Amino acid sequence: MHSRHSSSAVLVTLLALVGCAPSNPSVDIEGIAAPSDDCGFAAGETFALSARLDTSSASLELRGSIQYVAALQVANRIRNGGNYVYPLMADPNVWIASEAEVELRGVDGQALGDLGLPARYRVPVSGTAISSAGGVDEPGRGIVIAEVIPAVYGDALADREGTIVVAVRLTGTTTGDSTQQTGEYAFPLTLCNDCLRTCRMDPLECIPPEPTGCLSLGQDNYEACLQSEIQACIDAMPPPVAP
Repeated sequence: MHSRHSSSAVLVTLLALVGCAPSNPSVDIEGIAAPSDDCGFAAGETFALSARLDTSSASLELRGSIQYVAALQVANRIRNGGNYVYPLMADPNVWIASEAEVELRGVDGQALGDLGLPARYRVPVSGTAISSAGGVDEPGRGIVIAEVIPAVYGDALADREGTIVVAVRLTGTTTGDSTQQTGEYAFPLTLCNDCLRTCRMDPLECIPPEPTGCLSLGQDNYEACLQSEIQACIDAMPPPVAP
């Protein structure tokens, strides 16, 4: 199933310097999960080899906004505390993610200061990680979906090229009401201008492909055609042959 994330649903909260849960190595981010052929995400051993974002403002007619949505694989090393014989007790250590603390940096490790926005912010997330069946060596895993570059930041990055670093910490609460924060996970994000989109049409029909993308159009490779490209195809069509 293809997923769409509306930028209007994302509330970006400026990061307060107080009230953060302490980092807990019992829950950590292992990487960005790669989608299956049908755009599904499941915890496992397959990770995305790179992260890329098309910042082209010209293609906004297709996408509506510039954003990057990451499917983060999380490992939960807190042991399953449930009791499945009498007296029964539900597992109190399933971890439920609630928000991501994000900081955008340059490749020099310094916070980006040319966005006109704070480089550090928070966004809501969704996802869970089951508890461990055997301690730290056998963690439970899950997928957390996080819009780490929301639309307001995508606007600030419009038409930009190069590489930035996205640093993420996730905060969540166990089913036993214990708040846990992951350590920091940082990954390079390559920004490029209209480099990931392809437009393929039959020159005799000029029917554009349906825009497709697993999480958000404009991240990694996608196929879609601009109206100007469709019109150019129509204009180049040979005239009809007289009977």
